[in-house]
Amino acid sequence: MKKNIYITMFWLLFSLSSKAQVYISSSDSLICAGETVTLTALTPLMYNWCYWKVGSSASSKTIAIHPDSDTLLMVECFDVSANKLSASFTQTVSLCTNIRAVEFTEAVYLYPNPSTGTLKLIGVSALTPIRVYDLLGRLCLETKAGEGTTELNLSGKPQGIYFVNFEHKNQMILRKISLE
Repeated sequence: MKKNIYITMFWLLFSLSSKAQVYISSSDSLICAGETVTLTALTPLMYNWCYWKVGSSASSKTIAIHPDSDTLLMVECFDVSANKLSASFTQTVSLCTNIRAVEFTEAVYLYPNPSTGTLKLIGVSALTPIRVYDLLGRLCLETKAGEGTTELNLSGKPQGIYFVNFEHKNQMILRKISLE
């Protein structure tokens, strides 16, 4: 029994003498605008009261927020002797357009990018319509994919950014290319 008391007292003395810090943990490092995220203040045991500075006076170690843009959050935590720890955290927020990444089982290659005029497209089914648009949305080239490799000739077109549009595995694909 004495051994347990000694270890407990040693831990308490060690905890009080070490430099205490507060950390903020987020349930998700990147959220979409308007989504809810839970933030938790991680403090030493004796710091029982935490106040968040986010436009409200929440007084808990955990808070749920739903920001529309990147948000700087600050928290202050106090122990029974009014010793204060504080920390800040930026919650990153994305606009999230609901466009999801498409995973291909077979690769589609469009190269070279940037290009000086002739591009090669590999991995698209034969007879698939291919369209190339400029930044203003004007159709610059329309063709159909051949067997194997399809060459897209943009020689004579002005330098700039173009978009190659085609269908692959029942998904409409839009690839950005640069013409130099």
